[in-house]
Amino acid sequence: MNILAFESSCDETAAAVVRDGRTVLSDAILSQADMHALYGGVVPEIASRKHVQAIAALTDKALSDAGLAKKDIDAVAVTYAPGLIGAVLVLLTVAVMLNLKRSKYGRAIMAIRDNRIAAESVGLNVTWYKLAVFVIAAFFAGCAGVLYGHSLANIKAAAFDYNMSIEILVIVVLGGMGSVPGSVISAIVLTVLPEALREVADYRMLVYAIVLILVMQATNNPTMKRFFASAKEKLTPGRKERAAL
Repeated sequence: MNILAFESSCDETAAAVVRDGRTVLSDAILSQADMHALYGGVVPEIASRKHVQAIAALTDKALSDAGLAKKDIDAVAVTYAPGLIGAVLVLLTVAVMLNLKRSKYGRAIMAIRDNRIAAESVGLNVTWYKLAVFVIAAFFAGCAGVLYGHSLANIKAAAFDYNMSIEILVIVVLGGMGSVPGSVISAIVLTVLPEALREVADYRMLVYAIVLILVMQATNNPTMKRFFASAKEKLTPGRKERAAL
């Protein structure tokens, strides 16, 4: 069996032909290190376009070096582990946050968020809870950082600039303060939207900003709030009964 395998990172694009999963017949690698050096680090959008431009030529070179044609390939293999691990980490984070929010510790944290003085007056150890939140957040941020570094391989502090902070803040505000599902949906939308608008590159950021403003206006509209509240009640009809019990 002849397998055509692909691997890509922000540093390189590679293609190889493997026979029976053991013998490497050929391999071709295109490094992007020189290109990234021009920008002082990895620019994911540029790296992604470089992969697309290089993959056809690398495929032809790998097949040519192996003395095979495309019709001789029986299977295609691609790397997938980092993305799978990332998805598992996202699901684990969401599960932990939802369970924490619904626990007595989560209710205590939300009470401190709403009114610290009132929370202290009923005996809550504000310092302990704030420290616990910091540790939990640091743990998941560290896990995400490990996967980020594994995927990009070249990380600079300049990548985490003011714009990155604003983007994260917009995700939280747009999704709703304290809403875990809202934050997840907001993160997906704000990640996909710039790429979907790439065809109108000259006006991409303008359209992006207008969409953000419209969505934030809509979510803060009393009529829209009543609509979402009504929809939530219809989707979870048993919640009021459980709360009353």
